[in-house]
Amino acid sequence: MPRFNGPFVATFNYPATNKVVSFMEHVIVQMTLTMILDPGQVAYNYNSASHDNPGPKRGDISVTLTSPGGTKSTLLPLRPLDYINTDGYGDPWPFMSVHYWGESPVGEWSLNVAFASSGASVSVSKLSMQVYGTTATPLAVSRIPASCDPACARGCAA
Repeated sequence: MPRFNGPFVATFNYPATNKVVSFMEHVIVQMTLTMILDPGQVAYNYNSASHDNPGPKRGDISVTLTSPGGTKSTLLPLRPLDYINTDGYGDPWPFMSVHYWGESPVGEWSLNVAFASSGASVSVSKLSMQVYGTTATPLAVSRIPASCDPACARGCAA
C-alpha cells in the first residue's frame, strides 16, 4: 500500500489488442485513500477557536486522471471546506468522468493523487480503472468539426 506526502502517480495501460472499447463513454477509477496523521499531529478541529494552523484534512487530497490523448480530468478537486472527515475515501471509492467521451482508450493512462497538507500522509490501495464505451463510432464523433475549442487536447479531426 503506497503511502506518500507528495504526489502519487500510477499508470494504467489499455492495450490496442483489447477490442471491447474503441470509443470512450466514461471511465471509473476506484481506490481507497486513507489519511494517516504524523505522530503528535491532530486533525483539523472546526470547533477550535484558532484557525491559523488548521491541520490536515480530507479536503487536501486531489486526484487527476490523464488519458493517452492528453485530456485531463479532475476527479477530485481540493475542497477547503471538507474538514470534518479525516478518514479519506474507502471500500474502494468510485471516481467517475465523462470528460474523455469519444476518445480512444488505447495507451497509457496516468493517475495523479496529490496531498496539499503537512502533518499527514495518504495511502492508496485497492486501485483499479474501468473503461466504458462502444466499438461502433458514435454518430456525434463522426460529426466533430475540423476546428473546435483549444481545450480539446485530443484534437478535433473530422
